[in-house]
Amino acid sequence: MLMDKYREIRNALNTLNTHSNSTTRRLDTTYYSVLEKLSTLQSTITSLKELAHLTRGLTEHFSAEAQEVVDDVTGQLDGFDGFREQEERLKALQERVESGRARIKELGGRVEVVRERVEGWEVAEGEWQDKTRRRLRVLWVGMSFVVGVVVVLMAVQYTPAREMKMMGNASEGVKGLNATGLLGVIPDMQGVREGSEDWSLARRGMGEKVLEKLREAERRGDGEGEEDPRLRVFDEL
Repeated sequence: MLMDKYREIRNALNTLNTHSNSTTRRLDTTYYSVLEKLSTLQSTITSLKELAHLTRGLTEHFSAEAQEVVDDVTGQLDGFDGFREQEERLKALQERVESGRARIKELGGRVEVVRERVEGWEVAEGEWQDKTRRRLRVLWVGMSFVVGVVVVLMAVQYTPAREMKMMGNASEGVKGLNATGLLGVIPDMQGVREGSEDWSLARRGMGEKVLEKLREAERRGDGEGEEDPRLRVFDEL
């Protein structure tokens, strides 16, 4: 019975020893775990301190830079107040440019109206010159015809009577004159009236042809030794 108790006590001691060993191991494991977590917590706290320090520095740097930016923007805004005068000048210049464009358009319209009037005047002047030229041509033809008629009438009116007698004595010579040839020399008065610009040339040609006819008649009468009555008649004329 004592042995049984001894065994029970021994078993209890073994159980207690085993339990204490397991408890000790658990405590060691827990201690090491706590130490590990404590080191992790310390590193975390250190990291948080560094982060706080960096955040504080970043905040101070950001505040300084923000203040610089604010000062810069404030200075620029203050400087923009000086551009108001220039802005007003630019607006005034723009208004002047717009008014100048409107004035140029108005003057362009006036120039176009004047150009149309000048072209109309040029056309009217050309028509007036054509009409005046035709009227002067008709007037010149009429005056030339009238002058020719007056000259003929004056020549007939102031012919002396003795020459008329001599003309009567030389009627036979006149009868022998080739009047057909002389009539062929006289130009058509109707044609002269229609183209009066060549009237002087026609008169000159007519005189030359008459002289040529008379010279031919003179050459024909040289063999008889007697003066041709036709030449005497023209000499008296």
